[in-house]
Amino acid sequence: MVALTMFRYCGNVFNQAPRYLLGNGRFLNLPVINAGLKKLDVVSVQQVCYKKSRIRLKEQKAGKEKTYVFQRKKSQLKPFIEKEESPEFLARKPYDNIWMHKYYPRPKYTLEVAVAKHKEYADPMMLDNMDGLLYADMHINMKTKKKTKFLSSVKSIILYPQTFDAGPKPRCIVLSKNPEDVDKALAAGAIYAGGSELLTQLKTEMIKQSMYDHVLCTPEMFLELLPLRSILKDKYPNKKKGSISADVENMLNYFMSGVAYESKKQYEDVSSLQVPFGQLKMSEDDLLENFQALVGKLCEGRSEKLGPFIIDIEIIAPPSVEKFKLAAELYVPGYDVEPEEEEEAVENEDEEVMTKRNVLKR
Repeated sequence: MVALTMFRYCGNVFNQAPRYLLGNGRFLNLPVINAGLKKLDVVSVQQVCYKKSRIRLKEQKAGKEKTYVFQRKKSQLKPFIEKEESPEFLARKPYDNIWMHKYYPRPKYTLEVAVAKHKEYADPMMLDNMDGLLYADMHINMKTKKKTKFLSSVKSIILYPQTFDAGPKPRCIVLSKNPEDVDKALAAGAIYAGGSELLTQLKTEMIKQSMYDHVLCTPEMFLELLPLRSILKDKYPNKKKGSISADVENMLNYFMSGVAYESKKQYEDVSSLQVPFGQLKMSEDDLLENFQALVGKLCEGRSEKLGPFIIDIEIIAPPSVEKFKLAAELYVPGYDVEPEEEEEAVENEDEEVMTKRNVLKR
C-alpha cells in the first residue's frame, strides 16, 4: 500500500474528463466530475494495488497524534575504574637502568629530576629546544559530596610569580570613562579602550566578537554594559573572574600575562588538564615556585576530605615524546587524609515529597 497526494483537475468549459496523476508518471482517466470548474483542488488518497490489477482510490485516514515523553538524558561518559595492581608488582624495582616496562611499575620522579631529564633532551646537541614550554599534564578528580553529582569543568586564569612567554597574548578591550585609564590601557597593550563611543561600537557589532578575547571595565561602566549581556555572552565582565576593577593596570596585566586553562572530561568523574608552568631555560627554583602556585590555585577551595583533587601528574615538554610521572603525593594536598563518605543525591524530589505526604495521611 503506497500513500500518495494527487491533484484533481476539474473539467473546463468543454467538459474534458479530469485525470489523476499517479506516482509512476501515468495518468488515470475518471468520469467527469464537477464539470465547468477551473480551480485546482488537492485530494489526499491511497493507492491500493491488488493481484488482479484492480486499482481502488479511497480517502487517506488521518494519522494519530504522536505524544513525546521527555526523559532525562543519561551521561554518555562512564565512571573511571582504576586498575588495581598487586602489592607484589608495585614493590618491584629494576636492578639496572634498562628494564621491561610490563614487568615493573612505572617509576615516579620529583619535579627537579623530571625537569633535569627534559633539559638533557632539549640540549643544543639533541633537540635544541631550551625555549620550549614545560607542561603539567594532569588528571582531575571531579567528584563532589553528592554521589551522582560531578564538577562540569575547571576553568580559570593563573598569573605565575615568575612570568614567561607562554605564546600569543590575548586581545583585551577596556571600558572606562576616565581618560587616564584609557591611556594606561592602550599603553599596557589593550587593542581598544574608551567609554561610551566604544560601547556603541560593541552594541552595533562594528567590533565583532571574533576580534577580542576579554572585555574589562571599571565599576562606573558596569551598569551601562547591562544591555550588552546578550552580545558579549561568556565575555561579559564578572567580578569573580577579575574583569571588573578600578585598578586598570593590574587588571590588564592579569589577563595579558596570565595563562588560561580549561579541563576536558575524559570520564564521568575524571577530567584531563594540561597547563604550561615555565620554560626549560628557567632555573629549577623558578619552575618549582610556578608549579607550586599552579597546584595551589587548582586545589584552592577544595576540601581535603574529598580526597586529592589531582590524581596524577606527568611532566611533558613538546616536541619530546617523553613523559615523566611525578610523585603527586609530594605536592598535592589530600593524600594523607581519609576520604569522606559520599552522600547519595536525591534524583527526584517530587517522589520524596509524595512519600512524606502519604506517611502523614496514615
